[in-house]
Amino acid sequence: MIEAFENGLRNLGWVAGQNMILEYRYAEGKAERFPALAAELVHLPVDVIVAPPAPARLAAKRGNYHLPIVFTLGADPFAFGVLTAPEPQGGNITGLTEIAPKLTPKRLEPLKEIMPALTRVAILSQPGTLRDETFG
Repeated sequence: MIEAFENGLRNLGWVAGQNMILEYRYAEGKAERFPALAAELVHLPVDVIVAPPAPARLAAKRGNYHLPIVFTLGADPFAFGVLTAPEPQGGNITGLTEIAPKLTPKRLEPLKEIMPALTRVAILSQPGTLRDETFG
């Protein structure tokens, strides 16, 4: 995952050690470590926090009110209390999610626009294919 992240940044012109510094912190499977790790990053200081697992997002949100926080694909940010509304609220948290039930109506809007007679939609998924958001 780190290699893919760094490759994506490189494709955008950001190269670790050349025009940016990456600071990694790991909870090593202990979610209770996230608040201290988030506080450490805030005090370095850094310009943005990328927080993939849900417990890391919550720790970054609770301990920081000014730095941008970006979350990657994972658990529903509404269910975990990271976000409270699907529309932008002027906060400092943004990201992508694999599933967020509150966003279902928004996802269906484009379908209704191109298919006004749409009445039934099927979703095909497999339980257990989302990443485990319990540990970081």
